[in-house]
Amino acid sequence: MRISQPAAIALLTCAALAFSSCTTKGERSDMVLSAVALAIVTPATATAPLTCVCPVPGSAIETADVSFSMVFRPCLLVDNRLVPNGDGKTRLNTNDLIVDDVQVSYESTTSTPLNVPTQIIATSGFVPASGKVTLPVFLVPATVALPSQAVRLHFFLDGHLLDGSKVKTAEYEYIAIKAPGTASDQCNF
Repeated sequence: MRISQPAAIALLTCAALAFSSCTTKGERSDMVLSAVALAIVTPATATAPLTCVCPVPGSAIETADVSFSMVFRPCLLVDNRLVPNGDGKTRLNTNDLIVDDVQVSYESTTSTPLNVPTQIIATSGFVPASGKVTLPVFLVPATVALPSQAVRLHFFLDGHLLDGSKVKTAEYEYIAIKAPGTASDQCNF
């Protein structure tokens, strides 16, 4: 069966529209949380205080320890895949991401439900267009009372671009284990 040229053009146009409107759960694919990493801790000495820094993107990133006692504050690797749209002369690049907060929801991995509401936790950071940055972010602050068990964390970063448009990263899912105890976070970035 032969399809006429106008019919073929109409079919190709419909197919192009269908494919161009695809999304992944309504999330952006150009603002991505790529990894959850451990901070690099340098113990205190007689002459220097304890220091904590997030690993540099592109270096060997050690995945975060999934066990925590009081708070969970890992480093998140954020990838801004938008290309710079400035021309270096008259147009300012507006595709840089300013991070405003992280939204975290908590889900039990057992049959016992958790009655913990979604948390909006203030944080800040800057991710340049076409850049990757690791940011320290509270995922479980001390004000959130979780039982000592494995907990599934669903989180994303909210922010805005330099032109003022609101954006959020794609959602990331992570399982962390709340251990008994009240040890404090040794890293106060």
